[in-house]
Amino acid sequence: PEERAQRHRHLGAALLTLYAENEIVEALAWHFERGGDRPRALRYAQLAADKARRVYANESAIQQYSRALALTREAPLHGNVATEYDLLAGREDCYRLAGNRRAQQADLEAMARLARELGDVARQIEVVNRQVALANSLGNTLDARQAAETALALARQVGERKLEADCLASLGEVCFGLSDYAEAADCYAQALERYRALSHQTGEAFCLWKLGFSTRRLGDTARAQAYY
Repeated sequence: PEERAQRHRHLGAALLTLYAENEIVEALAWHFERGGDRPRALRYAQLAADKARRVYANESAIQQYSRALALTREAPLHGNVATEYDLLAGREDCYRLAGNRRAQQADLEAMARLARELGDVARQIEVVNRQVALANSLGNTLDARQAAETALALARQVGERKLEADCLASLGEVCFGLSDYAEAADCYAQALERYRALSHQTGEAFCLWKLGFSTRRLGDTARAQAYY
């Protein structure tokens, strides 16, 4: 077995001399895992998962994230809480896109536990925002609103402008789902102001798009057209 493991490690090292790393991350993860090189196996499994997620190959990404998560729970990698959180966050996003709500909820619960363990307020807020989006998609809008307001208060308390913008946009989504279009528009407008100050173009574009929808529902077609 040790001879075979060594052969896998040598093959992984040889591949790195022949190909660009990003082209062969899946093979590298496989060889280094079988070679017993857990740190490198984890690194390449995570890179393979991220690579698959970027091109919306959700099932492949989920498999790679699950593989990487299994490695984090083995010695000598056990206890790498921040890495475990990041892997769960990537997999949760894939479950969201694949429509697997039960698995998504399970990953969110695990992420919340790890964020508390880390004492990381930013990650705690990120989890709540994701939980808000899930609750909203399932029609649990009242629960979603309460969670969104809690996250917003926490973001303001720690003074994180990007997180505050994310929470305002999330709360806007909840209010829109509740048909409270005036409140939704106000949340999107506040989020837009913060995204602009941060030069965050993706957030800015999202808020402009949602402001168009909200003001149109309020009957103000001229303003809606301006936002579009």
